[in-house]
Amino acid sequence: MHRDPILIVGADLRYSHSHQCKFSSEHNTTIIAITSKEKTTNKDDLFPADTNESEVVYMDESVILEDNPKTDTVKQDPALWPLHFTDAERSKYCEKDSTFFQNKNSDFKNSVRKCKNQNRFFNPKHFTRALNNGEKCERKWLLYSESTGNVLCYTCKLFGVDHENSFVTGFSNWKKTNLSISAHENSSEHKQNMMTWIERMRATERIDINLMTVMESEIKHWTEILKRVVAVIKFISERGLAFRGTHEDIGSPDNGNYLGILELISDFDPFLKEHIIL
Repeated sequence: MHRDPILIVGADLRYSHSHQCKFSSEHNTTIIAITSKEKTTNKDDLFPADTNESEVVYMDESVILEDNPKTDTVKQDPALWPLHFTDAERSKYCEKDSTFFQNKNSDFKNSVRKCKNQNRFFNPKHFTRALNNGEKCERKWLLYSESTGNVLCYTCKLFGVDHENSFVTGFSNWKKTNLSISAHENSSEHKQNMMTWIERMRATERIDINLMTVMESEIKHWTEILKRVVAVIKFISERGLAFRGTHEDIGSPDNGNYLGILELISDFDPFLKEHIIL
């Protein structure tokens, strides 16, 4: 049922810079808001001719309209997220599972990028990662934007401090997709943001078992690498030997004691050999 407009004078216009704004309420009521500076303006210039003046509501300029659908809406497209989050906004995005924002059902046509004489697209196979033990897991942090055709990082968007990171602004260099995604997920900042996300889920009892398995595998992997590196450093230091050679190329006889000893160990240690090759 149609009702007369309600005029709110003096409202803080957060939705528009114009002198007149219309909002639809859940009761099908049209609200027209004007600033108090316009109280002396001829109402015929602002309001419909059939306006019921008894419905006019005068409000102080400090009043703020709290029911703002723009801030309450969680955007499924990560490219439309705010650059900076309040804690309340961050909580709303964390309440949604990250898969909600991945847009895996997209046709990915907006990801097309010209590379010399050919078109390149984002390949959805990158949503899956092969672990060092051969198992495969989902990259739940990797999001696709249907509006820009870029991919972004869920945790670095929400918790990161480096707003210039390409996985925060949007990555689309498909020629280097494998290398760039691998470098990002192995970066210290990404791992820190992943841990922040996990701790937040643990606090709200929303632990993702698959995600925890991936993180535990990563922690175990790098712990084993660190044990070997520390052992080599200790060996060289105790003997007062030089660490570096004339250069740092893997496989060169002139790369120094540190890399040379690691290469020697890797000949009998497949785990370390895999890391050195990478």
